[in-house]
Amino acid sequence: MTDLLLTLAMEDEFSDDPTCRNQDQPWIKSTINTELEIEQLLTILVELLQHLTYRRLQQRAIDYFNALSQLKNRFQRLRLNVTCGMSCLGLSKDPCFNPSINEYTTRVIDAQLSKLTESLDRTKTGCYQFLSRLVTLNLF
Repeated sequence: MTDLLLTLAMEDEFSDDPTCRNQDQPWIKSTINTELEIEQLLTILVELLQHLTYRRLQQRAIDYFNALSQLKNRFQRLRLNVTCGMSCLGLSKDPCFNPSINEYTTRVIDAQLSKLTESLDRTKTGCYQFLSRLVTLNLF
């Protein structure tokens, strides 16, 4: 199902379904793009783990993999629980039962998304540094 969501996200189109609130669309697009980015890093780490023989480096790659997987799950939960993601993508015929978005709710969602994005940025920075060191040392 995640693959279907990611494929639909790449088309850059949302359903005209009236259950989809316009306020949700930027959040949905942002979280799906972030999930795609995380998935690419996870794929690189899986490939890396198949080639690494040094136990300490393997553990570090596993730590980044686990951290990124948790962040991906948190972005997915934010998208699916707080927004009407399934209705907006045309994957569900069910109406959106989330309460109407107001200024307070918007600020809460923005704050959650910002916090997750900051956490992801820190994790990505460390992961990219780790990967670049491995490339520099010809270990990957």
